[in-house]
Amino acid sequence: MQDTTFRPEASGMELTDAFLTMVTTVPGSRVLNEAYLPPATAEPSDLVKASPYLMELLQLGMDSREVQRRALGAQRLKEAFSAIPWHVEKAERYADHWNILYASRVNW
Repeated sequence: MQDTTFRPEASGMELTDAFLTMVTTVPGSRVLNEAYLPPATAEPSDLVKASPYLMELLQLGMDSREVQRRALGAQRLKEAFSAIPWHVEKAERYADHWNILYASRVNW
């Protein structure tokens, strides 16, 4: 199998193995990158329980660690964008706005 890992020329930035592992995970693959998942728990966290969208993902069989990772990511987006009026209005209308925004892979 051919190595297709992107390795930029030396630019003064040292790339760690963790970074290369993160960026070489195949998008769309069912394989989870274990290094970036929170620890597994028997019961969903309060963040997950508060979201019908995330609870549905659990019921559909998504790994609980991935669901927790998404809940934490949505929380970070909420903290970062909650001062923007458009996002505040959307969050008031749609309970899962932050989770769906995070699932859209927003760049920030």
